[in-house]
Amino acid sequence: HLKNKDRLRDGKITYWITDNGTEFQGDNIDGPDGVVRYLVGKHEFSVPNVSNTNPRPERSWGVAQRSINTALAFADDAPECLWPWVVAQHHKVSVHLASRRHEPPASPHSILYPSQPPADLAWARVLFCNVSVAIPDADRHNKLGNRAADGCHLGHDDVRRCHYVYVPSLQRIGSFRVIDWCGEDKFTICKQITADTPVEYHQPGDLQFGPATASLLPHMMRKERPRPLAPGALPAAMPPAAPPLPVPP
Repeated sequence: HLKNKDRLRDGKITYWITDNGTEFQGDNIDGPDGVVRYLVGKHEFSVPNVSNTNPRPERSWGVAQRSINTALAFADDAPECLWPWVVAQHHKVSVHLASRRHEPPASPHSILYPSQPPADLAWARVLFCNVSVAIPDADRHNKLGNRAADGCHLGHDDVRRCHYVYVPSLQRIGSFRVIDWCGEDKFTICKQITADTPVEYHQPGDLQFGPATASLLPHMMRKERPRPLAPGALPAAMPPAAPPLPVPP
């Protein structure tokens, strides 16, 4: 929602249809300061005890679940805490896959941008595999320090045109330039990642949060997020990486 807010009417989702679970109820959802007030025009619930009353979200979630289970299983049973990275990569790839809903079959990307050439999906590599990355100068303690390190691939960073990687020697997840993909059939480093593994944020827009969390964060982290580039466009030069932002408690 935050990335597409400018495209929405009044900056809100018109209809938000959910099931009747308690996770979609309560003050945090429908209360005076809940997400519905800020993000949703109308919140509706599916009919209880009746199947197929919310087909579109149920199908979307079912497809996402299959992607999660497949990716974790393919990576030799990668830790379950990595499922958000699967969903992020799944979303980026799915917009380029042709759907038989259109005649002739076409992808959502080609429908929105018919003048663009066919998408190059070379960036969509195997998730959670072992890779080698280039170490930034800021992380090298001396001239003789290693210029490369092994890591675990976590998906494509389409803002900085590189990849999200967990680097054990740096003890954090960040955006790095992958220099070697020779370990796409090995999944050992991903086993070291936990839900408490630190994540490096390069820009304020890297950390997504709602209004309730925003009120508790420093003002510098609540600036407007950078606008993404148009599909197919490339920056004139890669901007230097900003210092990592503090991770909120």
